[in-house]
Amino acid sequence: MDDPKNGFTKKLYSKLISTSMLLEDFLDFHGAKNNKDWYFYRELSAAIRHLSLGANFQKHLSNRLLFYDLSDYKDFKKDGEVTFDFLTQTLMKMAPIILEEARLHGFRMINSAMMIFRKSLPTTFFAMILMIRTKICRKRTS
Repeated sequence: MDDPKNGFTKKLYSKLISTSMLLEDFLDFHGAKNNKDWYFYRELSAAIRHLSLGANFQKHLSNRLLFYDLSDYKDFKKDGEVTFDFLTQTLMKMAPIILEEARLHGFRMINSAMMIFRKSLPTTFFAMILMIRTKICRKRTS
């Protein structure tokens, strides 16, 4: 994605927001918030959700700025574009960190991270959840 403004779609934001929220809730339910091995991974999930929400809202506002009947919105639009670029660049910079953290937890990565969305997402997601639960519970008892 050379141009994050064009590569980040509403559908992608929706997937990022919903899956990161499910993952964060699952990790919290199984004690990751208080688990030194899983805390960082849980925080990465939360960060993806919040940054995606912010970028999605910023994109929404920018797309509808003309309809708000504001007298002078050029500075607001310019600042919004800077904010949107920051959010999307941050999301892209986080991707390799998240993949590395997942690898450290023993997740096997497929050739392309986007293949997760092409495959059966519920199956992939629940398999990942089972692996996380097993690993967290194992750490909790040791």
